[in-house]
Amino acid sequence: MTTQAELLLPEELLLLALRDQGGGWEKGEDAARAAVGAGMLAELTMRGGLVLHDDPPRVTRGKGEATGHPVLDDILDEVADEGEIPAAEAVARFGTSTNLQRLAQGLARQDILKETEERVLLVFTENKYPTADPEPEQRLVERIREAIEAAPDAPLDERTAVLVAIANGTNLLSGHFSAAELDKAAPRLAAIAERSHTDDAAANLLRQASAWDMFKWDL
Repeated sequence: MTTQAELLLPEELLLLALRDQGGGWEKGEDAARAAVGAGMLAELTMRGGLVLHDDPPRVTRGKGEATGHPVLDDILDEVADEGEIPAAEAVARFGTSTNLQRLAQGLARQDILKETEERVLLVFTENKYPTADPEPEQRLVERIREAIEAAPDAPLDERTAVLVAIANGTNLLSGHFSAAELDKAAPRLAAIAERSHTDDAAANLLRQASAWDMFKWDL
């Protein structure tokens, strides 16, 4: 049984994006980058490290302290150095292939994933990250199942709401739930995407997580 610390939102989304066997992408690398980039933005916004602004849409450094996680703290430093980043660029800049690999390596150190090398065209090698311990992802999927099978107006904690909105918006849920299950959950998924929060920043983040107006990729 894994005893790792609670996973970050981008780590949870990365688990959803990776295939258990072989460590390839469930819905392609673009979807994974979009989901993880949004997860990093969400994580840092909820921690107060980043602030989302509406007019004009941009991201700035907040008052929250460093997280102690190297990938997240590098993002905080990047935003602090630049002063602000246009919202339309934020998710793409945070969800780079390098950042996804760094997150995967961190999960491998926790024995949740394992790092393997696959030879490409007999010359190049590519790192893959199949599942080593299935329990964290199983718990994650069950948590999402409980959230989306509830009544449309049932209460839901903010972290799970944002997780579900991002995973649904980037099509990652279809890798773990059948079309029939997602069709049945459609009213609940719509309610999660549209729900209001008392905190304006959280409401703004959830709207952006649902609309995906920040993305450059065609998902």
